[in-house]
Amino acid sequence: MSLALLHEGRSEIRRLLIAGANLAKGDYRLKRIHEELKKAGEKSPVFSRAATQLEGCVQCEGDAAGLVLETGAFLSAVLYTQASIGHESAFCDHTDDAKALFAETFGTEYVANAFPDASPPDSVSGYRILYPVMQALTTKAGGRYEVIKEAAENGTLYDRRLLPLMLNGLGDSYSEIPAILIPVLSKCGRRTVLPLLASFDINDTGRLNKNRFSALAAIMGKRGVNLYQKVYMEGPVELRAQAVGFIGGISSMQTLILEAAKDPRKEVRDAAEAVIAKSPFKAAFNRLFGKKG
Repeated sequence: MSLALLHEGRSEIRRLLIAGANLAKGDYRLKRIHEELKKAGEKSPVFSRAATQLEGCVQCEGDAAGLVLETGAFLSAVLYTQASIGHESAFCDHTDDAKALFAETFGTEYVANAFPDASPPDSVSGYRILYPVMQALTTKAGGRYEVIKEAAENGTLYDRRLLPLMLNGLGDSYSEIPAILIPVLSKCGRRTVLPLLASFDINDTGRLNKNRFSALAAIMGKRGVNLYQKVYMEGPVELRAQAVGFIGGISSMQTLILEAAKDPRKEVRDAAEAVIAKSPFKAAFNRLFGKKG
């Protein structure tokens, strides 16, 4: 059976524990979840019991705090017995594949300490502090940019518990948010390399995947040259253009940049010319292609 309703119910209980248990009475969110669980309870005693618990919170006759705490404990216990108590993330299942890709990328046996953690000490924040950041990373609510920006500035985003949410946040449609997350992820060092490598798809041109590539480049720097070359040789045009930009700062890759400047795809050529315009061998490029300046 799906546990989505139980997860949602537990999330709302946590919200009320922070905001105040007395607010549970008449809460419209709990009412909605209660009604859906009541229907599901016709086939499952667990859902029926959960619906009864939530109904008690909504009616809230007596000790509100006790009712809310009891309900939260019940929902958590059910979810725990189903081995599903926290945020689920696909990258957790691909560690071995990521290590293999790491070894292929760097042409060497996987070394866990290849990328040191350059971040400040882990933030150890209470749930009251983390909750608005979690909401900003997972919803489209107004003002979330300011919340995430402040969390990056005060160090809250370095809390390891937020890592899966930040990785998903790289696909946010509001481009300023991935722009905040990428530098934070780059400072988190090796803890982010495997999840990013595991989820990176050399054929995917979606926003999330392109930002994964940018985050990998921010972490790897020049050490990621093998990955950039692989993407340039095998990837779609959007990722190839990105790869050219990342290769641009690597002096040993001048020949590849010149090759990219003659690529039949305009996006790749533009990326190469942008790199060359900033490079020490700009004059040589201009002479090669008969350009002035």
